[in-house]
Amino acid sequence: MNVRWLLNATTIGLVAGGLNLFGSSLAMAAEVPTLPVRAELIAAVDHALIGGGMTIGLRLQHVPHWHSYWRNPGDSGMVTNITWKLPEGVRVSEFSWPAPKRFVFEGLDNFGYGDDLLLPMRLSVDPAVVGTDITIEGTAKWLACESICIPGKAELSLRLPLTKTVTALRPNAAAKPLFDQARMMQPLPVAAVGSANVTDAAVRVRLPAAELPDVARLDAFVEERALVMHKPAAMRRDGNELVLQFDRSEYFSAAPEQMHVVLTDATTKHAWRFQAPISTSQP
Repeated sequence: MNVRWLLNATTIGLVAGGLNLFGSSLAMAAEVPTLPVRAELIAAVDHALIGGGMTIGLRLQHVPHWHSYWRNPGDSGMVTNITWKLPEGVRVSEFSWPAPKRFVFEGLDNFGYGDDLLLPMRLSVDPAVVGTDITIEGTAKWLACESICIPGKAELSLRLPLTKTVTALRPNAAAKPLFDQARMMQPLPVAAVGSANVTDAAVRVRLPAAELPDVARLDAFVEERALVMHKPAAMRRDGNELVLQFDRSEYFSAAPEQMHVVLTDATTKHAWRFQAPISTSQP
């Protein structure tokens, strides 16, 4: 992994206690907190609906200047994930990933999030489930980075009373601002489909752009890994289309059938998600 140092919480504790395992270059490591990210599971409403669904979320509270990673972490990093232990008849979706930010450190372009982050998921309860409540359990793992990186892990659980009545559901008032913010961070799906072409050296993408702002405000993030290099794409307008060119990834092996591009607006913080079928013929 291309990061300056990779430490775990135990190593940080040893450094903080005066044992410098890596020489004088880590003299300031004692100031690094052992818990740069705090994790918890929260729910948008106070009950789980039998035969229905609800939104839950993994909340990651980052210490200032630290970040964790998107579904494609970029040049280095690790995708945040949860391994679930669920009651029979209960299902949890994948994360609905918010639009990421770009973090550049020593020439590496990484994609992820800082601050107080919520990664939403959909929880569903089968109609056949019986009982008064359910408890979901999961092991969350992430990588938190600043000038060093610390892998994180948390054993999490969330107990939810069960109900068969929609009118019994009440919003979780304390969590509402987090879920509202998470909805605002979701990229808007664009129905119009773009196109992409993969050559020996580049990946060129054309996207419908009539409603998009000036290219100077845009950044582009590709969801698929090992497809493009992670430096900012070259962008230009061609009529009502936005043309992007990425360098092809050095780890490229085969092109998927389609790619997904998230565009973010640095001024308004709006984001859009495009899909583009891929051709491998020479343009």
